[in-house]
Amino acid sequence: MKKISRLGIIADDLTGANDTGAQFARHGLATVVSLDAVGDECLFRAADVIVVNTDSRWSTPDAAYGRAATAAEFLKAVGVQYVYKKVDSALRGNIGTEIDAVMDVYDRKVAFVAPAFPANGRITVNGRQLLRDKPLSETEMAADPLSPVTESHVPTLLASQSRRCIGHVSMDTVSMGASALRDAFDSMVSLGKEIIVVDAVTDEDLCNMSQAISTLDYAFLAVGSAGLAAELPVSLTLAPHVSQTVRRNERSRVVVVNGSMSSVARDQVEHASRSLNLEIIRVDVDSILGRQDTDGNGLQQYVRQALARLGDGYDIALCLRSGATSGQVAASDEESDTERAESSRRIARYLGSAVCEILRLQSPLGLVLTGGDTALAVCSSLEACGIALSGEIMPGVPVGHLIDGLEPGLTVVTKAGSFGEIDTISRAIEYLHAVAMSSTFERLGGERLGAR
Repeated sequence: MKKISRLGIIADDLTGANDTGAQFARHGLATVVSLDAVGDECLFRAADVIVVNTDSRWSTPDAAYGRAATAAEFLKAVGVQYVYKKVDSALRGNIGTEIDAVMDVYDRKVAFVAPAFPANGRITVNGRQLLRDKPLSETEMAADPLSPVTESHVPTLLASQSRRCIGHVSMDTVSMGASALRDAFDSMVSLGKEIIVVDAVTDEDLCNMSQAISTLDYAFLAVGSAGLAAELPVSLTLAPHVSQTVRRNERSRVVVVNGSMSSVARDQVEHASRSLNLEIIRVDVDSILGRQDTDGNGLQQYVRQALARLGDGYDIALCLRSGATSGQVAASDEESDTERAESSRRIARYLGSAVCEILRLQSPLGLVLTGGDTALAVCSSLEACGIALSGEIMPGVPVGHLIDGLEPGLTVVTKAGSFGEIDTISRAIEYLHAVAMSSTFERLGGERLGAR
């Protein structure tokens, strides 16, 4: 087994950074997420696990390569020798390009790729990525306004994005256990394969892979989602160096922000409004994209509504109006990928500004943020420099606390738009009310996170 003193993680969006980092935080490892690809060395000095968000999922391939390389160079500069490249379990983004970037910086001979996340219904069979037993290209991921998934076969997708030679290990070998996997890896490396895709249907399959790579005697890059990450703390014998202190947060209300276009996320918010004391504030996309709103009246209207409901004792959810579909946000088929990405970010920044205004007058118990762009925009509006992760509420739903900024120590739950069951947001809200805990790490310094 490999013994690793410090681990670096490079993710292409904030929710992915958080849900992957949470796999290590729940083992007692001090895990800190940077909001920026250029990290703050002081922030990470006391961390066992350093997670860097490159915010590059919707970037051009060249820009994504540059951001991933910058993150890798930062981690290398602060002495991190073992890096995990987090990728989207729905295969969105510049996966092959970013793998190339990290392999180039760290001079890795081979990368092992397992994008499966069984706890969230994402598995890999015969090299094909399935979402709840359907190929990704036959799910709503095919209609993603920024990065539609048209290829479900992982080796084919990677071959179109990476300059490296692609291999594949099937379930027949994976099911035979870690020893057989190790032999297969060695054989494929000897044949010149540089990126090797590994099938996985269960957590046990990912455990076998994690155990296999932990016994390799050559340098490699591990690549996957939160699924594979969950198996690494034990196989890599990562040990916590930082003790945690826990204290109660006395705030009483929760603010949910859903900027995701996913029908899954919209249904989760609607379910929460029916089952809990949650009021939905519906934000008209046209007020963001259809007019300038230079006087800020539109934004202030939503802020006033939110403050009024919070004052009445309700939790609130800022959501895009239900009629706003991914197609409406994209505006037209004639828009370029860059224009669609900018539209999405404008919406996220608008929601971030609204939250900042609300929190200037009303301090909540915690935030539930859905969608990577939304989570990043809200945290940035609050001028946080990172998130100290404390664990996860359920698979793919991490919880942590803002570092620095206007609301230091504020509890934040993040979730990818398409993750979870119908009651996921309800459970996140209930968790914040029931537990109401705020944790920090002594070696980060209580004054850095602030007291709540």
